[in-house]
Amino acid sequence: MTGEHSEGRQSLEHDLVVVLTSVLTRACTGASNPEDAALARKLVHDLHQPKVDKFVRASAVAAVMAAFPPQEAPDRKLVLAARTSARVLCEPDQPEPWILLGGQALALLSAGGHSDQPAVDFLLAAEAMRKVEQYNLATWAIRRALAEGGLDQQRLVHAHLMLWLVTHDPETGAQARAGAALLPEDNVVRRAIEATVWPGSPGTGDAGVLDSRVTGALRMLKVLDGIIGEGHDDDMLRGLRQAIEAYSRPTLDLGQARAGLTRAIGFWRSRRGLGQVPRAATAGLDAAITLLLIDATSEQVILLCELLEALADAGLTRDQVDWAADSMSPAALQASLARRASQEPVWPDLELLFDRLADRHVLLVHPRRGLGDADVVVLYLRPPGGYLLNRVWLDAEDQRTLDRLSGRPLSGLRSVSQDDVDRLAGKIISPAFAEALDQSSTQELVIVPAGALATVPWSSATVHGRSWTTRPITVAASMSVAAAVPPIASARRRVHAIIDSSVQGGKELLSVLKEHATVHTKLPAAPHPDDVLVIFAHGTGAGLEYRLHLPDGPVDVLSLARARLPQRVILAACRSGGPPPEAFPLAVPTALLLAGATTVVAGLWPLPAASTARILADALLEPESGLADAVRAAIGRSGFTTVIDRAGLAVFGRDDR
Repeated sequence: MTGEHSEGRQSLEHDLVVVLTSVLTRACTGASNPEDAALARKLVHDLHQPKVDKFVRASAVAAVMAAFPPQEAPDRKLVLAARTSARVLCEPDQPEPWILLGGQALALLSAGGHSDQPAVDFLLAAEAMRKVEQYNLATWAIRRALAEGGLDQQRLVHAHLMLWLVTHDPETGAQARAGAALLPEDNVVRRAIEATVWPGSPGTGDAGVLDSRVTGALRMLKVLDGIIGEGHDDDMLRGLRQAIEAYSRPTLDLGQARAGLTRAIGFWRSRRGLGQVPRAATAGLDAAITLLLIDATSEQVILLCELLEALADAGLTRDQVDWAADSMSPAALQASLARRASQEPVWPDLELLFDRLADRHVLLVHPRRGLGDADVVVLYLRPPGGYLLNRVWLDAEDQRTLDRLSGRPLSGLRSVSQDDVDRLAGKIISPAFAEALDQSSTQELVIVPAGALATVPWSSATVHGRSWTTRPITVAASMSVAAAVPPIASARRRVHAIIDSSVQGGKELLSVLKEHATVHTKLPAAPHPDDVLVIFAHGTGAGLEYRLHLPDGPVDVLSLARARLPQRVILAACRSGGPPPEAFPLAVPTALLLAGATTVVAGLWPLPAASTARILADALLEPESGLADAVRAAIGRSGFTTVIDRAGLAVFGRDDR
């Protein structure tokens, strides 16, 4: 076997294990999807090859068996062998996805009653999960160990120590110190607690008021050197140290800062690929952002813009995706993209991006929730090279609005008023931003929102007395994604509609469109590029695994991306335009844009079916205007006054006016 083929096989094995751990994470936390059992068994089948590590094979079989139990009880010898294999995978010299798989296997076997010492196995599992900084899982496993009981004093204290390390909960720290006092003075766990856990241990926060980038960087260097000196060493710490050292010079060394941040971003993406970025890693990058905000020079703003773009894009546009690679499942392709994005991170080329964005304005909106009070960094870029920078703190009312806009629970979304949206948008978008946009000749605005801000209905807002309901606003995952989408030069032609008539409003929409559209029950074979594809159906999931429940059966987004798409697509399905998976931020509209679509209209949250059907019927009967304008105009004519009824559809990609 050649080295290239060997590397390819190992990469595939890595990606399959990562996908399996994501399924098992949902099983551990009680959040499994209906398709997870079948997917997990297929992954076990794919991993059952002689060249795959035998401990990986055994742990995968056992974990899936425990997570999705078969009708017959497993053989005891199989369980014993699986527990041994899982312990081997938990060793620190194993690849990180292997360590996580080993911990999950131990935990799920214990949860399923397949361990004669479940508390101890839960504790071993938690230690493995903590090694790869999957702290939510580690917290779950530690709490299960404590609930099982039967731990000796040293293990009990060790459990409280680990729980404190991942939560920094003061009560847990007090329990750890009280328990440690009962251990011998030379006990290794007691000494670790006395050296680590102290009353009032500080959490993560801004280090006071920093008077300059240089002094702030020098203080942060001391902190990083102390952490590295204690034996903690990884690409995040080394990369941050390299960047912050560049910050500490009176003249910012952009080359060194970019090199260090690129290294740190690679580590951050690798942790994200496993499912959770630890708070410390996020806090480190947030501190790097904070320093750039102090008395920001043009060079600092350039670096800040590049850093925010690197975080937003996360490698989405790093590779040309081979959408026709039929051998890859949606989850495996996402894992492969995430791995490549972390192994070879590419730093953004702002000059190239600005050239491709042409005369479009850009608003980068980056929320930060790890540094005390939640705040948002807002960077407004206007062609040909101007910028406005702001930092906004969100109060409890703003946070409630964001939480409700997530649509979980749906009753919270129904309670969001237009005043709530206007207040939030008006706080994030300053009067200076709004005025600068009004004074421009083009006024087309690309918004790149991150985190919880991805569900804000920007197009429905009235900002400082200016209505944005008719403004050409598009949403993009990153500037790179927006820049990669070409403009539409031709008018729309015919409409291809796939409508689930069992959904409320579906029959009425079908009746209106039957004389104006070609109706299908599955994806059309060869639509013209200037056609419009409309799908009105239920939707579930996220990313490439998002599934549209069409009349002829469910279709995942990867299959849709592999199909021949027209330039304009409407996905009137719940959360079709919602936040992407944590492991790799490939949201549904982004996948379609990268696959060839140009304008995608999708739902930010659970869409009310009847009101959405009425808006679509009106928009699609207006063939003379662009699709985005037609949807905006139909919303304006609808008469709907509630946010949930009128503001759930957003435009991604290019405005086709």
